Amino acid sequence: MMRRVPKADNQGLTLVECLVAITVIGVSVAMISPVVLLAVGTRVQSQRTEQALQLAQSEIDKLRLVIERGDSSNIAAVNALLPATPAGINSVADFEASVPPPEDIELTAANRYQTDLNFAKPVDIDSDGTTDFAIQLFRNSTTTTTSGVALDFGVRVYTANALDKPAADLGTEAARVQGRGLSTGSAATNPLAVLYTTVIKSDTATSLCDYYNYIESTTGQTASAPGAC
Repeated sequence: MMRRVPKADNQGLTLVECLVAITVIGVSVAMISPVVLLAVGTRVQSQRTEQALQLAQSEIDKLRLVIERGDSSNIAAVNALLPATPAGINSVADFEASVPPPEDIELTAANRYQTDLNFAKPVDIDSDGTTDFAIQLFRNSTTTTTSGVALDFGVRVYTANALDKPAADLGTEAARVQGRGLSTGSAATNPLAVLYTTVIKSDTATSLCDYYNYIESTTGQTASAPGAC
């Protein structure tokens, strides 16, 4: 009498089971991929915005150093180290509406971005030989106070790709950072960072009075100056 051998329990998966498993994996990947892409894209945009803000602040710090170390009696020497002056611009309030975006990136040694608003300063942030950002620098035309130096400065930091577009398509307001994933959103045409600030030489005996006088000259209003002024 022959003994019947029982069937093994590990006979493997059927073709139908394999297809079902593949389908489940495919659906799972399809559902997860957009979330991963969104997270990666948002992180990249946030990092670039942070870099742009650091660049803008760095430029302001450099300009503040020029003012602080500048010789108030030699305004011409101070002006030679400062960026371009838009015509008819007297205060920060005029910057947004009256200073147009740049038209091109200065890639020669002429430093035209310092004297011509149509050009922006190139920045290669990772030193790979490719321009990553374009910085537009400008100031108002007021250069002297009673015995010191005071200026309003503007800094806009665009991506280098933004300046591939016609200047008419570019904006001047800071781009909004939103969860757009791999989409650049308004950063494709607007600056990633915008800083407007006033810098005044503060190490002279009349610096406080100079500051009040400067406020009066740029706002058209009478500032509440200290009695010593």
